Amino acid sequence: MKRLAFILLLCLFVTNVFCATREEHDGKWWNSLKKESKLHYIIGYDDAYVFHAMRELYMLRIELTAEEQKREYTYTEIMNLLDQFYSNPKYRVLRIEVVIEFIIYPALRNGWIKEQIDQKALDMLKQTQE
Repeated sequence: MKRLAFILLLCLFVTNVFCATREEHDGKWWNSLKKESKLHYIIGYDDAYVFHAMRELYMLRIELTAEEQKREYTYTEIMNLLDQFYSNPKYRVLRIEVVIEFIIYPALRNGWIKEQIDQKALDMLKQTQE
């Protein structure tokens, strides 16, 4: 079974390497997607994020309680916050993976208000220009 899973992952990787277009996943790309595609992207990204986080915890021999594993936000909340974030044209140059990990997830976990999100985004823009 592990061998089959490995072969499938290898095929997926090879397909992505040779067939994928090198499209920038930034705000312009995000705004071009339909609502369903946005939701599918968020679900896939979040699943991968959680998988890698759980793998790291497992390797460190850290177990989370059921309460700690509970999701604090919905996929729709992530999607709506990304829509709101990328409605600002100057933020559209920021890559979506970076925005999700360093702005969207912390904003949802910590209850950031718009001013805090804007400040983090401006800091990121400064770093990209340096």
